[in-house]
Amino acid sequence: FLMGIAGLSGSYSMGCRQDLAIEYIKQTVGDKQVLVLVSGGVDSSVCAALLHRAIGPERVVALHIDHGFMRHEESTGVVKALTAIGVPLHNLDASATFAAATTDIGGKQTLPLGVTVSPEEKRKIIGDTFMRVTQQMVEDLGLKAENVFLAQGTLRPDLIESANEAVSTNATVIKTHHNDTQLVRQLRDEGRILEPLRDYHKDEVRELGISLGLPEHLVWRQPFPGPGLAIRLLCADEPYVKPDFDDVVESLRAACAACCALPVKPVLLPVRTVGVQGDGRSY
Repeated sequence: FLMGIAGLSGSYSMGCRQDLAIEYIKQTVGDKQVLVLVSGGVDSSVCAALLHRAIGPERVVALHIDHGFMRHEESTGVVKALTAIGVPLHNLDASATFAAATTDIGGKQTLPLGVTVSPEEKRKIIGDTFMRVTQQMVEDLGLKAENVFLAQGTLRPDLIESANEAVSTNATVIKTHHNDTQLVRQLRDEGRILEPLRDYHKDEVRELGISLGLPEHLVWRQPFPGPGLAIRLLCADEPYVKPDFDDVVESLRAACAACCALPVKPVLLPVRTVGVQGDGRSY
């Protein structure tokens, strides 16, 4: 149908998308500067490399904010990888700032991040604090806010899972991504946010990263959330035990006994984790 009836040639490639992204960056940025947030993951690293290719290093300030929840030696590895392709990276240790950070959610002030249990609240605190630290960095570098775009490696699934109405009017909030908090949306509405990868999915970003010269160990690394171990480490202030808890434990034991020759004993932890069923959040 696509080739024979619709007459498509099949010539569209990732190279075409790269050219379109570069043109979008040039047209949007004009003669202004860009401060790009590099969290340490694939998406933001590819975004930084793409900006470097589009408008050159003299107009791009790449900032890695260490919020204190990074993987072992993560910050050092990110600095080395981007420096190797000519993207100088500012590394800011803001771990103390993040640990004490709070934010406003629905008109109510949260507890400090260091004692917050809810992963959804932690995501919002971290996302808003990223923006506040970045805005302070703009001032410290002597840059004028009106002449600087804030760039981040937002992907389409990030916006869908955050229930951003710009991409979906049906999705519910599965998890608020740190790059789509209320403060980020406010800055986006003001025209200050640059997101050249917002129509991309992860596999496309990886392919683009390779074409931009990023090392494979960075491009193909296991996905890791921007909030880091603050999200990966599960927290609770009380056990999460449903009425069917004991029945589920027995079912797990029976399943293991039936299919596993090894002496494996399943354990059901009384802690909630976030999952996805359809277009909604489940635990």
